[in-house]
Amino acid sequence: ARRGGGEQPSLLTSEFTAVVLSCTKSLGDPRVDTKGRIALFANVELVVYALRASARQVAALKPALLGACGGDAKSRAMADLSRIGALLVRQFYANHAERRAMPPPPGQSAKKKDGEDRVAKGVSAMALEGLQACLELVCSKGTREQIAEVAGAIVKEVEVHGKDESILVSDSISQVMMRGDRRMSNCVETMQIMANQLIEDECFDQASSVLWCILHLLRCLPVEERDGHFAWFQRLCRSGASSVPRCKPAVLREVVIAYLSLSTGDKGLSTAAELAHDVMKFTSAEGQECYNLKHCIIDPDNDETEIKFVTTALAEFLKTCCDEVDWALSHIDLMERTDIASDDALSDLPQHIAAARANNAAEDAVLRRLHETVQACLPFARGQFQESVCMEPVVSTLCRVYRSAESVARKNVGRQGAVRDRFVALMRTIGKGLNDAMYQCILEYTNLNPDEEEDGKKRKSSHAAKAKVTKELKLVPNIVFYVESLEKHLIKVDASKKTNLMSEFKRSTARDFKVNMDKVHIPADDDNCGKKKEKGEGKGKKRKSDGE
Repeated sequence: ARRGGGEQPSLLTSEFTAVVLSCTKSLGDPRVDTKGRIALFANVELVVYALRASARQVAALKPALLGACGGDAKSRAMADLSRIGALLVRQFYANHAERRAMPPPPGQSAKKKDGEDRVAKGVSAMALEGLQACLELVCSKGTREQIAEVAGAIVKEVEVHGKDESILVSDSISQVMMRGDRRMSNCVETMQIMANQLIEDECFDQASSVLWCILHLLRCLPVEERDGHFAWFQRLCRSGASSVPRCKPAVLREVVIAYLSLSTGDKGLSTAAELAHDVMKFTSAEGQECYNLKHCIIDPDNDETEIKFVTTALAEFLKTCCDEVDWALSHIDLMERTDIASDDALSDLPQHIAAARANNAAEDAVLRRLHETVQACLPFARGQFQESVCMEPVVSTLCRVYRSAESVARKNVGRQGAVRDRFVALMRTIGKGLNDAMYQCILEYTNLNPDEEEDGKKRKSSHAAKAKVTKELKLVPNIVFYVESLEKHLIKVDASKKTNLMSEFKRSTARDFKVNMDKVHIPADDDNCGKKKEKGEGKGKKRKSDGE
């Protein structure tokens, strides 16, 4: 067949492949000797070639030839693909995961054991390659029903045989499906159906692997085709706590990561804001709506690492958006002026106007991106957290957002012309919305760490411990610094541009966050207060009142 180039298309290629696999299925037994494994290796190589030849031959068949053969030859050529895929998965696991877990037989030399392991590894690799060829065929030429049938059979085998290696098969599925551009959207829909079914069956490990496949597939889709799939992620987030009462945290975690990883552009930020709101608005076990991330993401029996993972994913996404804003802002010149005093300048006026318009459009895009980042940060900052380990990513994200806002305000102090309307809207959102959430968030953070400095002194004097304590202690002062710097620049903008941006900011807000009011002891007995004042009189010193 290789020498001939496959000029004569055969309708029996896939059927022959299934027969070969059925005959070699017994060779997948780990107890088979090395000669049997070598035979299996050769047969699997033949299977891989047969499947790929089948794909070419089915594509080369003419409609007249299909009619002359009687019946739907294309359907008959793919009839056994489900069985082929299932057998290949069994071969993969028999020679990979189970083989490695088996103890060496008594009396077997180390050299012979290493040789058998190498053969088994080669067989598992060929089986995985055959699985890719099988999926490549069905994704490129099969219908939606055939894709669902084959993928379902493969996932079922993964569910039965797969343990820690299920991600390998899932990656194989995603890599193959990425090649069929015409069927990409259908593949995503198929994988979403599989993920829903696996979650309902409480097969959470396999569901996590399928979610990773969906993530890989969606990354290959054009941005405009991803919008419909965001709704599926959102429905899964909203129904996760109710439809699966004890849903494994890893499943929702993968959804969050996939959702954020695919959120690009302006719409991506708005969908990320919706996700942050949905994630923090799950229904608790008592049936009452709450904003506690611990109750919605993890079970009470689990530790806090899962909460930190999700909050860190949200925080890193928002920080990345701020990095993009800072980079774009550094390439925008707000100090440009068009000098029309000379004839040469008048001749170049159209170019100057075009450059100014492009500059204004770029500035609007940057301001819009930062505005949507602030809106996405609002529900994130309003979450109620019970552990300081989850508050740290939130507080650091707020610090990063205010730093970007301060850079934008500083850039507008010396700009030519009036400030943009988007800049005014951004400052209004920060002053009316984000400021209140930020003050409440850092108050809760400092109350969760009232003795942070003392605890840091008691820790081991290692460099990492000191660096961690120093970083945590600087978070709140850094936020206060950027807020005050932002307000300082806004005052300058108001003075130079005759605006009233500072009317949106509350200047009376107290910013001494070191005071923990829960630990301030105020005597309840007025008589005791009077006695203390009497003792202080006559000493020539003025005592401060209790309020002071």
